[in-house]
Amino acid sequence: MRLFEPLAIKGMELRNRIVLPPINNRVGYRGTKAMQFYLERAKGGAALLMSTPTLADVFASEEAWGGAENLRAFIKGVRPLLDAVHDAGAKMGVQLVQLSRFPTGLSLAKPIGDPVGPSPRFEPNPELMFLRPSERLLRGLTIQEIKIIIDKFAKAATRVREAGFDLVEVHGAHRTLVCQFFSPFDNRRLDEYGGDLINRMRFGIECIKAIRKALGEDYPLLFRLGANESRWGGVTISESMEYAAELEKAGLDAIDISIADHEPYSSPTAEHPMGTFAHLAEAIKSRVNIPVIAVGRINRPEIAELILSRKQADLVAICRQLIADPFWPEKVRTGRFEDVLPCLSCNKCIELALGGKEFHCTVNPALARENQFRILPPTKTKKVFVFGGGPAGMVAATTAALRGHNVTLFEKSQGLGGQIPLIQVIPHKKKVMTDLLSYLIRKTQNSGVKIELGMEATSELIENGQPDAIVVATGPSPYLPSILGIQGRQNVVKADEILNGQKEARGTVVIIGGEEVACDTAAFLSDRGKKVIMLRRGPQIAANELPILRAPLLERLIMKGIEMMTGVQYEEITDKGLHIIDNHGKRRFIAADTIVIAAGSLPNAKLAEELADATRKKNREIYQIGDCLRPRSLREAILEGTRTGMQL
Repeated sequence: MRLFEPLAIKGMELRNRIVLPPINNRVGYRGTKAMQFYLERAKGGAALLMSTPTLADVFASEEAWGGAENLRAFIKGVRPLLDAVHDAGAKMGVQLVQLSRFPTGLSLAKPIGDPVGPSPRFEPNPELMFLRPSERLLRGLTIQEIKIIIDKFAKAATRVREAGFDLVEVHGAHRTLVCQFFSPFDNRRLDEYGGDLINRMRFGIECIKAIRKALGEDYPLLFRLGANESRWGGVTISESMEYAAELEKAGLDAIDISIADHEPYSSPTAEHPMGTFAHLAEAIKSRVNIPVIAVGRINRPEIAELILSRKQADLVAICRQLIADPFWPEKVRTGRFEDVLPCLSCNKCIELALGGKEFHCTVNPALARENQFRILPPTKTKKVFVFGGGPAGMVAATTAALRGHNVTLFEKSQGLGGQIPLIQVIPHKKKVMTDLLSYLIRKTQNSGVKIELGMEATSELIENGQPDAIVVATGPSPYLPSILGIQGRQNVVKADEILNGQKEARGTVVIIGGEEVACDTAAFLSDRGKKVIMLRRGPQIAANELPILRAPLLERLIMKGIEMMTGVQYEEITDKGLHIIDNHGKRRFIAADTIVIAAGSLPNAKLAEELADATRKKNREIYQIGDCLRPRSLREAILEGTRTGMQL
């Protein structure tokens, strides 16, 4: 496979063509989390690991560290990480970034200073991102300030080299300051740094020239280029091709191709094709003679191989898939792709980190905590019964079995998966959820778990089996809101009954509820030609969704023509529809042939409650996990299943 052919960049030998690109992972460079995150991916087989986008001040500013001695201590402190990564056979680089601030204060945590841009204007705050309601006035940078920033990049690059990193990259994508200077939408300057293409390229080119001069000719220098922009009047691929050629002349050794837009557009979701931005890399590659890196939802080896064999790029950047499964490269290399834990392209890792929260992955609870989740043998082997074959139950059973316990998984239906089969019918989630379910079932089967389908928990079953521990993972029950007329009507159905095919929606459909299940059900029915109206009591649709996911979700519903009403009070359901009071206090009747209840879930705790007293009297361990404890997300189900399996 071309994917595993070595490649040299300015004398830096890479063992294959796989790059972990920069992501805001909030693990830093020192300490346990950084070591676990990067070392695991080095051991997993990636050739090049890029750091989180790092403010140039972190490496350039002695004042920000409180003096030169503290900065030297930081530089010395990253050596253990680099030594470990190198010992594992990988290389590591730093991506330097300048955001839209000109420092007037000193902070390593975030930029402090005047909001700035290439030219003055109002704009949504790019540091807060994701369509959050924040706007600010940017002032245009002065020529002197531009020179200071260029000098800062050069100084930071020399310290990156001094620290022992293998390369440095300048961030010129995702509406960072360097990217904004290139964008005709953002850059309205009338001097030598704005206007025509040559002037808009000048800032980025001068940064590269200054860094190259500071580093000398023998050290790899990369650039992440935002090659296209979705906004009218923004960056175009034709201009980016010219820019790339000029950057190469300025001293660039490789170029990393993304887009100019920031989140949510720069991280394709499950509804986007694999290799989303590979065509941009291909266009740039036609104009340069240096290695080109492609990015954009490259999750499968055949996609990576196709990009390389078509010569669209020389390397592939694989980010979220390496977050989900750091051993993706080694599993692919050794023909074990069925063992790969699939990434859902859900973007929750990105939103959580950029939102200032702890870095998490929906499917990989060990992310940046790998040492805490190593499979270790128990002090005592136990007989374990797990009731419920959803993700929480399967993961708990698998983890316990891999540790050496004797595990039996009971599922009352004829198939495993819990809520996942309901999600599988949603068109844009079908492929990723099918891949995940297949993986979980395979893992459960291969771990030695005994699986009993069509078996419901009874006291007789437990007394005959005499388990040492019981795990209850029986999932949720749909919540039925208190609305006059809701009970016993033929036109009232539950969302799960629609999604699993038990019942069919007729004619015009009203959906009561406004969170993820309601939104998915609305999209599902709209795709089947139904007129859909969504109603919810709260002030917003998908209010609990992460901002990075909420924006494309709402856009999807709007594009499908789904009507959404919030602030609704429900008065009565009839055979003809629903009487409501709208958010203006006006009474209305909404005609509907089918009313779908998608107003959330309640924990299905009946079994756990029945077993609690009996198991304690027998001195058995009992664990209640997943939605039967409290309805939440897939991430919590997998996390709790893993922790319980480790605890048994």
